[in-house]
Order: sequence, then C-alpha cells, then structure tokens
Amino acid sequence: MSNHTCPFLKNVALAAVCGMGLGLLAAAVDGTWIQPINDNYNMSTAAYWQHAAVANGGGSVKFINQYSSNKKTLSNNVGTLTWNNVDLGASVFTLAGQPVVITGDSILTAASTAGAKFTNDVSFASGATVTKRGAGTVTFCNKVSAPSATLVLAEGKLVSTAADAFLTDAALNLRTGLFEWQPAAAADAALSVSADALAYGPDRAHVKVTKGNAASYAVTFASLTRVDGGFLDLQLTDGIAALGETEKFLVAGRASDVGFIDASVISRGAGATGDAINFLVYDAEKGFVPAETAAFVEGQSARASRSRWATACIRRALSGARRAWRAGRSSIGTAPARSRSRLDRQATSTTTEIPRKIRRVGRKPGGCT
Repeated sequence: MSNHTCPFLKNVALAAVCGMGLGLLAAAVDGTWIQPINDNYNMSTAAYWQHAAVANGGGSVKFINQYSSNKKTLSNNVGTLTWNNVDLGASVFTLAGQPVVITGDSILTAASTAGAKFTNDVSFASGATVTKRGAGTVTFCNKVSAPSATLVLAEGKLVSTAADAFLTDAALNLRTGLFEWQPAAAADAALSVSADALAYGPDRAHVKVTKGNAASYAVTFASLTRVDGGFLDLQLTDGIAALGETEKFLVAGRASDVGFIDASVISRGAGATGDAINFLVYDAEKGFVPAETAAFVEGQSARASRSRWATACIRRALSGARRAWRAGRSSIGTAPARSRSRLDRQATSTTTEIPRKIRRVGRKPGGCT
C-alpha cells in the first residue's frame, strides 16, 4: 500500500474515534493547578493547569501554591467538576462557583492549618468513603450532600459553617483530630439539626461547637459508636454549665438509657488547656449532661440509680486526685508511711461514704464533694 493512502486511513481512524463520542470525553483527567494563587482566577483557564489538563471526569486533582499566605478565590466556571483524590497541599484559598462532586473512595489531603475553604456546593457520590488526611484544615460552608457515604477524619481538622446541618448527611467516622461546627446562624437562633451515625476511635477525637450568634443548638446523631477504645471529647462554646441546656448532643433511640454513664464520652467544657475533665450521663430530654447535674427519673430503680451516681462520683474524685498529683499539689507515691496510711483511709472513706450520703439524701442526691 502506497503512502498516498495514509491520509485517508488517518481520516477513517479519526472518524472512528469521533464516533465514540462522549465515551472519550467522560474519561478521567488528572490535573495539577500550577498557577501561584496570588490573585483571583477562573479554573477554566488551561494555562493555569499543568499540560493544560483541567482535572475532571473523576480524575485526581492537586494544587501547588507558592503563595499560601494569600486568601484568594479560585472560581469553578467550568461546570460541575468530578474529582476523585483531592490534594490541597499547603494551599490557602477559597473555592467558589459551580459544584464539585467527589466520587469513589477518595483521599482529601490538606497540609495548611490556615486551610482551604469550599464556598461552592460539594457532594460525595453515594456509597463513597472520603478520608481527610494531613494536619491541615478544610472548611465547608454549605451542607455536604452525601447519602449513604462515609466521611472519615483521620488527621487534622474539619470545619463546617452550615447553619442547616452539622456538616453532612454522610456517616461520620472521627478516628482522631477535631471536627468543629461554626454555624453561620442568625442572631438568637435556636438551631436543631440531625446528623447521621457518629463513630469515634481508636484515638481521641474532639467535637467542638462555636455557636456564634445562635442562642442555642441541639444536634441529634442517628447513633453513637465507640471504636477500639476511642474517646470523644465534647467541647462547648459556653462551658460545661451549658451542656444539656443551651448546648445539646443527643442520640436517637437512647431515650431509655437515662442515667447511662459512658466514660469514653467526656467534656472539657470550652476545651481550654487545663479545663477539668467532666464525666457525663445521659438524660432523655437534654442528651449528655455533666454527671453531677443528673436527676433521678421516675420508674428507675433506686438501687440502680444510686449505683450509677456513686460510680460517677468516685470517678470524679479519682480524676481530681490524679490532677492534683500531676500538678504537684499532692505527695501521693512519695509520702512517708504515715501519710500514705492517711491517704488510704481517705480513699476508703470516699468509696464507702458516697453511697451512705445517697441513702440519707434519698432519691435525688446533690453533687459530688
């Protein structure tokens, strides 16, 4: 065959490729944003992407940003972008414009504690598992739509400013790190939101609420599950006195567990360094409340109530002793034999006197002393 037929064959091949149509256009395209983010940009500009490849179609996306101190805006003017893995690097920018869909099992990575912010709509594909990694912060300004999906916090911090949702309708798995809800609410608003299942562990996870203008909030989880010995610390805006009053965390279906003490769920009030650890019990209407404010409930056996109350008091007493020892205010472990004997007698008195006080006071004891 002569070389003169080659252009014809090329045209035939090109026609065949074109005939495949959208199948090719829908192929995943990985993309790396290389334009220094020192100004506001549109993401449709191919020159700002490595090899002029705009990440889309379920491809991975990576942002390289030499000007991470500048909070500039990238506007998605392309249309709905579909990404798989998202590496924000040390970027500090706001992503605005058209929606972004994160599909499949994806990794969301952020290195900067100043963080990247999504002001556009973000959604996770149904059934996807999205895992946040890196020590940095990622902020979502709108509810993340994610039916039947799972959002895992493996490192760093996630922030939500949506007033109509805790963050998402995805199940939350807080392995460690901090999830903070900063609802952009109207003045004196009373917020009430439902969240999907919350799992915590195997490390210590923190849920913090900064309620801003809102007067109160109530968050109801579909379920609460401890994983491999994990701990959950509830951090509040107005301190421990607000827990169960203007700041509520409830669990659907746990109404019958009034008086339930779960030592793996605690609160350090506002979460400031040095704040005391407060053990919690569960109240049917108020959700988690500090143990010393729990009231007895009609129909609950007095014996069971006394046992739960005594346990909480003993735990708080021992916790206080440990804190005092760590601060050097106690000589436990180094005291001479006579001092240790006195401390042992005090500890024995603590464990035996609390139930006696409960019996004397009756059905509704006061706080631990």
